[in-house]
Amino acid sequence: MISWIVASHHYPTLRDNLAATMRGTGDDEVVVVENATSIAAAYNEGQDRARNPIRCYVHHDVRILDARRLRAELVDACTSQVGMVGVVGSRTAVWPWWDGLTLGSVVDGRMGVLNLGSGGPCAVLDGLLLATVHTVQWDESYPGWHGYDHDMCAQMVAHGLSNLCLTDGYQMVHHNTDGPTNVGYVDGWAEAERRYREKWG
Repeated sequence: MISWIVASHHYPTLRDNLAATMRGTGDDEVVVVENATSIAAAYNEGQDRARNPIRCYVHHDVRILDARRLRAELVDACTSQVGMVGVVGSRTAVWPWWDGLTLGSVVDGRMGVLNLGSGGPCAVLDGLLLATVHTVQWDESYPGWHGYDHDMCAQMVAHGLSNLCLTDGYQMVHHNTDGPTNVGYVDGWAEAERRYREKWG
């Protein structure tokens, strides 16, 4: 039922996180795109290779804490009436999403449990995990590894669809990242923000 699509440029990270915690996903497939030029390019390639109706685009440093529950909730939530489904985001369309009316939860490798409340309909989701039944086109004009999530959520809203944040994501997903929390130190962030504002205002 689900194709788990992941971009990876470092096999040990994939091996020790996502790949090590996918037990309980039954006959689902994992589509790995290695060493892509950008995350948007990787996700477009992965989508072309995917065989299942639900596609879950997930970071390689994500650890699945409860695969059976996450899978069941994605199968239930990913319908034609819903845009993207994720675990943490904002009810309001803002850049970055954490400056808006936040919701959802996840275990974060830098901050521990990030609990922003229950889930529900939202405008923007963090790209650590995004799932949908829709065939989408990831915008490859975003040059690196940022902005693609805000853009795809905005595309869904522009098509009249609401995105959806799951409740209790922290019980299902651990984002095992050690990246900087100050976006001023994140490579490519400024370029992605410029592209987003050019496109969406």
